[in-house]
Amino acid sequence: MKNFFIILSVLILLQMLKGCISEPTYNNSTTSANQSRYNDMNPADYYKEMKSDNLQYADIAWHAKNTYGWNCEEITNMGEAVSTSGQELRDSLLISQIQGTYSVATCTSGAKLRVYPRTSTYPIITNINGGFE
Repeated sequence: MKNFFIILSVLILLQMLKGCISEPTYNNSTTSANQSRYNDMNPADYYKEMKSDNLQYADIAWHAKNTYGWNCEEITNMGEAVSTSGQELRDSLLISQIQGTYSVATCTSGAKLRVYPRTSTYPIITNINGGFE
């Protein structure tokens, strides 16, 4: 009976912890890279403003196009967050920076890209398989 209460307590604590971890949110009010706030920003201010939190679809398209060089002028959809260990990134530094999820962005070009949020900086954006080629 004692083990039952220990297991129950651990499960309750895990549920409480899960509620404290927030999923990244994306806003689809603007969707095109040319609508991104980064277009009007002084590049010297990028480091202060380029965070993975509360990005517009337009900001993700901007990063996909301008930071990573993907053919993605506009985002039409962001899928639900998918849990990942990040092993597909094949780089221990990048893996250590991600928040443990990615979402699949669908671009008007047909490209599907993985968007990995990171803490206090812009997201990592890869091809659909988690690579950069």
